[in-house]
Amino acid sequence: MGTREPDEDPFAGTLAPGDTPAQGAAADPLAVTVAGSGEPAAATTGPAHVLGPGTRLGRYVVQHELGAGGMGVVYAAHDPDLDRPVAIKVLRAELNVARGRLVREGQAIARLRHPNLITVHDIGVHDHELFIAMELVRGGTLGAWMRAGEHGRRPWREVLERLIPAGRGLAAAHAAGLVHRDFKPENVLLGEDGRVVVTDFGLAQLGDGGDTPVVAEGSSQSWPAASAGELTRTGAVLGTPAYMSPEQFRGERPDARSDQFSFCVSLFEALFGARPFEPQGGAAPSVTALASAVSSGRIERRADVRDVPRWLRRALARGLQADPAARWPSMDALLAALRPPRRARLAVAVALAAGAVVAASLAL
Repeated sequence: MGTREPDEDPFAGTLAPGDTPAQGAAADPLAVTVAGSGEPAAATTGPAHVLGPGTRLGRYVVQHELGAGGMGVVYAAHDPDLDRPVAIKVLRAELNVARGRLVREGQAIARLRHPNLITVHDIGVHDHELFIAMELVRGGTLGAWMRAGEHGRRPWREVLERLIPAGRGLAAAHAAGLVHRDFKPENVLLGEDGRVVVTDFGLAQLGDGGDTPVVAEGSSQSWPAASAGELTRTGAVLGTPAYMSPEQFRGERPDARSDQFSFCVSLFEALFGARPFEPQGGAAPSVTALASAVSSGRIERRADVRDVPRWLRRALARGLQADPAARWPSMDALLAALRPPRRARLAVAVALAAGAVVAASLAL
């Protein structure tokens, strides 16, 4: 069985041993994406009408509805020209004011080709409503997988098997100059074929893009009271409060390090069954209280912290720093730190051995 590591770790705070993690609930008000002034989310009207089976969107034929959210409705559809299934997201009519930006960012995402990023096939207009055609990934979300675990948590090896591929997708987006700005477990798909896919780039920004809010992806549920002034003194609030970085709460322009912070919040939640800046087993804090906790950098300590290796806790703690400059310099650097030390040493040894073989063959 081996011995457990000493209790010393980089996570601050205390937790009574009897406390247990709260089960993640789909109705968590902090897990609803917001974009704009920071006002509580208003009820969304959705597309003007529901599309029935057989409806054509350009060349695509609607089959059935897959789900609905703040951006609009997602349908399973068929592409008869290429004889393949696709997912079609029809955006709300009121988002037409941002059509130019949405098209520009859709084009940027469509240029990306990576196994851990959703593939965008096409962008079009139907009855004055913008739609995006993308690959259809059959499976569930990372969030659903996490909630199905005991107390909402999973063994650290299983967690890394799913989060590291998602991190590679984020790293690929960053390399192309794209910042997701709304990374969270519900925006990661776990395919039935074992593939991990980062999706929902609805709040994404290009490296040269402005900071204008685009859309709000979530439900019509309102979130805990917090005035616009409390959240937006320096700009617009973009993202999902439960996973937002301190700079997003301040309304500052996020960058790749902001995605890294959100990734680490998701990773922490999968490991411990609760998010790092929220009390374990208690009621969810208000957005204002959460923003204060996140900005302080004080991570709530967990009773089962020793179930997670210290090297992993240290990697997480750095990625959760309140100061972006104190985080890992890139997603690639974070992902390298998430490799078990023994495996990392073995990889270096293999690389050195391969180099020696090549050198010897050249000397012959």
